[in-house]
Amino acid sequence: LRNGDFLLWKIGEAVVMNAVLLFLLLTLFSYFHVNYKYISHVYRAVFDGMVDWVCFKDTSGAYQLINRVMAFSLFDRHPRDVIGKRDADLLRSDFAQQCAVSDQEVILSRHPLHLTEAGQTATGNTVVMDVWKAPLFHKNGAFGGVVICARDISEQTHLQATLDALEESYFSSEWILSKLFQNMPEFLYVKNREHRFVRASFSVCEFYGLTDVIGLTDFAMMPAEDAQRFWDDEERLLTGMMESYTQQENVTTPDGRRRHVLSTKTIFRDKRGRIAGLLGIGRDMTELMDKQTALEYVITQITQQTLKEVKEHKQKTEPLDIKECHAAA
Repeated sequence: LRNGDFLLWKIGEAVVMNAVLLFLLLTLFSYFHVNYKYISHVYRAVFDGMVDWVCFKDTSGAYQLINRVMAFSLFDRHPRDVIGKRDADLLRSDFAQQCAVSDQEVILSRHPLHLTEAGQTATGNTVVMDVWKAPLFHKNGAFGGVVICARDISEQTHLQATLDALEESYFSSEWILSKLFQNMPEFLYVKNREHRFVRASFSVCEFYGLTDVIGLTDFAMMPAEDAQRFWDDEERLLTGMMESYTQQENVTTPDGRRRHVLSTKTIFRDKRGRIAGLLGIGRDMTELMDKQTALEYVITQITQQTLKEVKEHKQKTEPLDIKECHAAA
């Protein structure tokens, strides 16, 4: 090739190579741009789908990033309507001041802060938040703002407050149990492994006509035959042969009345898993069973009387037999 042709060929080669390189660069840019947008959408979906409230404030206290749950729960606004605004623009002054003070503490100390913040949301609801605040720094070490992660603990706080109030008013489990033993119409009692009552409701004492049954066994409260039957049944529980049972028990009280009691008894164990005694609950079914027996008696009498009358009516209306008529003639 001549020098001029060679020069043109080299220029053309360079143009083609640059065009190819430019095409590759544009292709890579397009690829990464599309994937970056996709990844950004994924991150945003995860960010907005979080249960916790997450946001970022700059050094002036203006929101630069906030997820949906925090924006709607705290401010009743879309995240885009919160960006650029401060707490003073969105919340009551006392709550906004509380948030600003803790933000300032992080800014000045340059250290994370864990605290509880409480106040009214934009809709007027009271909210209690468990809050973590941490400083955010740029690559050059300059302070960038405050990252905040919070969780709504209002329900747990209200529940704990209720429990604390109950404890302060002595409304404890022991108090509740004591009230049950005092006022339940059913027979509620606890026996140890020796079949002795260690706790019993007032209704048990009233049933047996006693002022107290603590320390007694059934043998001190009823005929030996009934007490022995109770003892044998309870022994099956206390020896581990069964966990519980429900059955009707017939007992004669000290005043000679025969009573019918529907009883459920179950064992309880100590911390080592050993059988420590039994818990029983019973209901006096005597009155109900007497009514049922009386009703069954009435039904039986009515049925027998009805059958008798039907039989007599049938005999009166039956036609006479022809042979009987000839014999009578």
